[in-house]
Amino acid sequence: MLALDSININQHDNTMNSTKIMKSLTKALYLGLAIANVILYGGTGNVWAGGIPLFPTGVDDAGNRLAGSSVDPHYVVVDLGGSPAVVLNDDILDQSTGWVKPSTGGKWINYVDSSVTFSGTRTFRTSFDLTGVNLAGVIVTGSWTCDNQGVIYLNGTFTGIANTESGFGSLHPFTITSGFQTGTNTLDFLVTMDGTFDGLLLSELGIPPSIAKGPATQTVGVGNTATFSVEADGSMPLTYQWYFNGGPINGATGATLAVSNALADAVGAYQVAVTNSVGSAMSTAANLWLDELKMYAGVGVYGPAGSNCVIQYTTDLSATPIQWTSITNIVVQNTPEVIIDYTSPGQAKRFYRVRPQP
Repeated sequence: MLALDSININQHDNTMNSTKIMKSLTKALYLGLAIANVILYGGTGNVWAGGIPLFPTGVDDAGNRLAGSSVDPHYVVVDLGGSPAVVLNDDILDQSTGWVKPSTGGKWINYVDSSVTFSGTRTFRTSFDLTGVNLAGVIVTGSWTCDNQGVIYLNGTFTGIANTESGFGSLHPFTITSGFQTGTNTLDFLVTMDGTFDGLLLSELGIPPSIAKGPATQTVGVGNTATFSVEADGSMPLTYQWYFNGGPINGATGATLAVSNALADAVGAYQVAVTNSVGSAMSTAANLWLDELKMYAGVGVYGPAGSNCVIQYTTDLSATPIQWTSITNIVVQNTPEVIIDYTSPGQAKRFYRVRPQP
């Protein structure tokens, strides 16, 4: 049985002068909901709208794996005049004894799609632009291997990262934290080959995301639209997920979030998580306020979960018969269920009741 089972009435009176009190109480309430959680991995100020173009081997601009024999759009062979690298076909991979062969991420490349190469060193290069990025915060992470030996250079300087001849049977993680420069940067992988079954694999490569400019707190009029946005650093592709008061917003997966027809239930804290293949970052919370704070009547419903009821109001208890207007029907999920009458501002008085339904 519902706690409000027949004509348990609450009175809503808008005639009292309490706007100042409600402003203070409402602001204090929603400040308590703000979330301030920051995870920073990289620099700030990136000019790339969709992220910094830095990719593992053998993938397209969206990070999808390329078919064997395809041209790799992100790697060139420096000592062959900058000709594009090639993704090795499945037949070569099947014959290559001892190679690690991940099912996701990057794929093996070489300067030619053949099991027969040459004896010597080939330099595979990928480039990325850090214009406008805070270099002090940039980190490049990845996992790689090669056949036979290999070393990594950043902007012509040896990073100290090397792979031994016996290392092509597993992936080797690495991190680069210095040596970056404003503008174009070059990352070179020098692979020493023995003439047969040679190649380079970067299963992962990227710059973890960081928030360059987070969403800003804003105030809008009741019923208007609030738009939040984020600018992020990090290697492509970047993905987004927006949160409201700590919970994910269904379908909110872009760099901007529009909150339309903003009412009291939209007031609170908004933040966004930015993710790519090598990490994620969470923005600080931005609050949404309404510049027309109004008094709304509310009804608290207590009862067993699954109970059906209707919420109604009248403006005159002395009428015969009393005329009740329904606001909404609900099924009790939690106790109490709080129902807000969004049409109540501006009304002199309303009396409410909750009635059980079959």
